[in-house]
Amino acid sequence: MKKITKIWRVGLVVMVLAGLLAIAAPVSAADPLQFNTEVLPGVPNATLVAGSDVYDFAVSSDGKTVLAVGMTATNNSTLWKSLDAGRTWVDISANQGYPATQGIQYIAIAPDSASIVVVAGTNNVTGLPICYASTNGGSNWTQLGTTVTGGGGASVAINGLAISSSVPPGVRYVALPGKTAAYGAVFYFNLGAASPVWADAVLDFGPPGTDLVSPQNYDEFWALAFSPNFSADYTAVAVSSNATTPASLLQLHNLGFNQKNWNAFTGYPVTVFTSTATMTVNAVDIALAPDYVGNDDVSRVSFVGFSATAGGSNVGGIYRTDDNNPRTVRAGTNVSSIAYNGTNLVAGSYADNVVWRSADPLTSTPTVSPSRSNKRIGIEPAGDAINDRTVVAYNGDEVLGAKRGVQSAFSVSMDDGLSWNDVSLIDTALTNITDFLVVTDGSKKYLATNDGTHTSIFRGNPGPPWQRVLTLPGADGYILRGSPDDMNAIWVADSGATAGTAIYYATDAGQNRWYSYVAGGAITDLAAESKDVVYIATTTKVMKSSNAGFTWGPPVTPELAGNAVMTVISLGSNKLIAGGAAGFVSYSLDGNATWVKIPKPIVGTAGNVQVIADGLDTGNFIYAASSANGTSVYRWTVGDPPSADWKDLGASGSTGTSGAVGIDYVKGALYIATTNGNTTYLIRSLNANAGGGWRWNNPSTSAFATLTPSVLKSGTAGNDITLYFVDTTGTDSVKSYIDNLALIGPSPATPPDKFQDPMNPVTGRAQDITFNWPNPSPVNVTYYEIDLYSDAAARNKLVTLASPFSPGPSASLLLGPFTNPAFEWTPGTTYYWRVRVTTPVLSQWSALRSITVQPGQAMVPIIGSPANGSMSVSPKPAFSWSPVSGATKYAFQLASDAQFVALITDATLATTGIQPASPLEAGKTYFWRVRSLEPVLGEWSAIANFTVATPAPPAAPPVVVTQVPAPVITMPAPPPATTITIPPPEQPAQIAPAYIWAIIIIGAILVIAVIVLIVRTRRTV
Repeated sequence: MKKITKIWRVGLVVMVLAGLLAIAAPVSAADPLQFNTEVLPGVPNATLVAGSDVYDFAVSSDGKTVLAVGMTATNNSTLWKSLDAGRTWVDISANQGYPATQGIQYIAIAPDSASIVVVAGTNNVTGLPICYASTNGGSNWTQLGTTVTGGGGASVAINGLAISSSVPPGVRYVALPGKTAAYGAVFYFNLGAASPVWADAVLDFGPPGTDLVSPQNYDEFWALAFSPNFSADYTAVAVSSNATTPASLLQLHNLGFNQKNWNAFTGYPVTVFTSTATMTVNAVDIALAPDYVGNDDVSRVSFVGFSATAGGSNVGGIYRTDDNNPRTVRAGTNVSSIAYNGTNLVAGSYADNVVWRSADPLTSTPTVSPSRSNKRIGIEPAGDAINDRTVVAYNGDEVLGAKRGVQSAFSVSMDDGLSWNDVSLIDTALTNITDFLVVTDGSKKYLATNDGTHTSIFRGNPGPPWQRVLTLPGADGYILRGSPDDMNAIWVADSGATAGTAIYYATDAGQNRWYSYVAGGAITDLAAESKDVVYIATTTKVMKSSNAGFTWGPPVTPELAGNAVMTVISLGSNKLIAGGAAGFVSYSLDGNATWVKIPKPIVGTAGNVQVIADGLDTGNFIYAASSANGTSVYRWTVGDPPSADWKDLGASGSTGTSGAVGIDYVKGALYIATTNGNTTYLIRSLNANAGGGWRWNNPSTSAFATLTPSVLKSGTAGNDITLYFVDTTGTDSVKSYIDNLALIGPSPATPPDKFQDPMNPVTGRAQDITFNWPNPSPVNVTYYEIDLYSDAAARNKLVTLASPFSPGPSASLLLGPFTNPAFEWTPGTTYYWRVRVTTPVLSQWSALRSITVQPGQAMVPIIGSPANGSMSVSPKPAFSWSPVSGATKYAFQLASDAQFVALITDATLATTGIQPASPLEAGKTYFWRVRSLEPVLGEWSAIANFTVATPAPPAAPPVVVTQVPAPVITMPAPPPATTITIPPPEQPAQIAPAYIWAIIIIGAILVIAVIVLIVRTRRTV
């Protein structure tokens, strides 16, 4: 076939867009090949909530439902609900009946139903306590009585809230410990009763002898907890304070709600703490053992945590009562909340965000230690005078916590309170983003930000929302680096203007612990070779650590013509490359021991160098670009002589007047980020080794700040490479660009590989073929190229089809003899094809596929000689047949059987005749057939048979007759004749005539009888 080489442009092919829609596909928030704004910690899902100020929260027994209350600056209440254990929240403050304009401070969920919720606080107008309940999980609310009151008068203060599990007939008790104007009180409400009312257990519980003998001796009740087995034991415990006796007391009481009695257990009330000075109580909380049973003195284990001052000193602490025997767990620690899961104890501090924890709270001398200093709930600002009143609660294997005040947050601990990560309701703002990092496999993202006062490091995973995993004082410019071989190793380094030297290192993705190190100099950049080996650039030096930053080797000058080291990059074991501040580049092959300087700068114009390499072995390439406007991208070959120049890769046309602010090399794709101050471009080449092949995206109108040392970060997930940029224009944000075409090409849907294109029996031409493939970016891909080849090695190109395509989910192209213009598929020919994207970026080619055009119907040769049925055919016959028009080859077969199993001749020839060289067997019958072979394979001709002639037999020899005399035979005389006499035969006896007549008469009678019978049967009835 004559080779055709064409480039068909717009209008030269017919395009069929599969699935044409009247409305174009909507733009996805993460559509590839365009700038997208990353979802960062923020208002969605209530990750960041300015002024959240979380006062209290409650956890349902289902382990998922959590409700929290917060207070605004105007004492209005905010109510949040979470269905995923506090990771995300919905503000339900506007739900019907909720007292959003009141000072709600406490919340509780019934232990046996997530639907029953109660809140309590202070009426902002009257200043008196109020309480509301919901029976449908917070959707609707009803006030429990107009006032909280009992037999001793109305409540003037409440200090807590508790709700019991249900007891017959469906009653749950709501309890508010507090006081009236005269004395301490425990107000309770029988929720679910036929006529529910408030009552004061101090006066209501009796009979005499089991009530509080002198209520006036109890100044105030501070906490109440219902037994975990309340439905069986009807027991609760409460803590009261008393300052009217010679000593101030904190006492633990038990209440029986079935008998309505106080302190029925021996030794109660239990004096938990005594002070000789007048004591001021701030907060009290109670935690009961999970197996606590009121009528079992062995299981009656209670923990009391409190905050108080006496004589000008903090006298709070954590105490345990083994039934009626009090023990000190930790004294001198002000506590606002406490939780116990049967093994471990945690307690939230009253004044700050510290959580105290003990793994052996039941021992005689328990060990109590605080949470890690940089892994606590929220942030405790320096000099903050607001009491955080930290709240903690167990939820299965995790501990949940929250704090009030500035930098409030809701947090989760997975190690029993030792380390905390803020997951939601975080009272901060992403004012200044200083860095963004994606680990090599794309599984985790990190964000460094500060609000002008504190620095927060957030971690995001593909599944759960963002978490704050590290908080640091100050607002320096922290940078983030990850290890290439360990996705959980992360460094946070202070590279701010204050010449920072602080480094924080985590081996568990920042989940539980950060190690604090000090660098050997002011940090400008950090590069990780592995989870252990790390390098830092410090002004004009580079230093190495082999223990993740704990200790540092001596500083080494990287030979950058005396200029500052702007960036240092690790390229594997002991391989480093550094870019300077005036266009110079150097590299090290021995882990910073020595450096090789590339003598010439990349350009004459000075500027900070963005540099990367595909390796540092001889023949590898180093790529560099300058921050100076109008520069290009340059390449230098490792091993070139010192006199060699940098090669300009011709990217200046794509960068315009922009300067490079980032560079990356990912699996063969070279990326450059450039900005001119108001427009940012991302250019990319898949052929940087050879130069050229540059494509650039639609520019982003945002101006990306030139965060040093680089704004460009990358991550890979499957076949996608995602580039990330920090945008500091206006509100700081992170932009991403998903390149799903750098590693693979389109994935054709049709025609399938090894497709057979049928011939049209009427026209004798091949059918049109539809090429179809999903659009890798339904919005942004606008131009494709299809190449057709005649060989499987894709060397002999026949046609290039290039044309624009409209946006949509897929692209299609119809090609064949009936398109305009037509393309004739040659019958019997195999073609090879592939497709790639050319705009907005160049993609890889798709896998090569084949198309075979089926042959047309060829004519069948007509048998010539020897004709079918021929007899006496020569042993060396000459075979011939009629030619087939256009045929250039024929297949001929001669066999001794009609099935052509025993082939004698199987030949391919270009003529219409053949004569076998060997003679055939005489008298034997043979079979033969023929068909066209090329260019079109035809059907076999009719089978012809013939019989080879048998040769004539030789003539018979003549017969010779010899006359001989007749023989003489002598006969002897015959013997005398013998006479034989035969007697005459005996005559048979004669038959008597009477017998004969009797037989005749009987036969006649029988004949007559038969005739009569026949006649009677034929008579008409």
